[in-house]
Amino acid sequence: MTTAHNLDRFVQAQEPVIAEVRRELESGRKSSHWMWFVFPQMEKRGQDGEKGSEKGSE
Repeated sequence: MTTAHNLDRFVQAQEPVIAEVRRELESGRKSSHWMWFVFPQMEKRGQDGEKGSEKGSE
């Protein structure tokens, strides 16, 4: 599905880890690194500024 804001980039970024994310959310304990791209940051809010810009919400 193509959108004006290229929202598919979120689904594509999450694909390799989404099963593990669901397991961690269900268990109530986060143990791997997925937070910033499963729950996107606002634009330019990432630690390096670039992640927030490329992957974040506008």
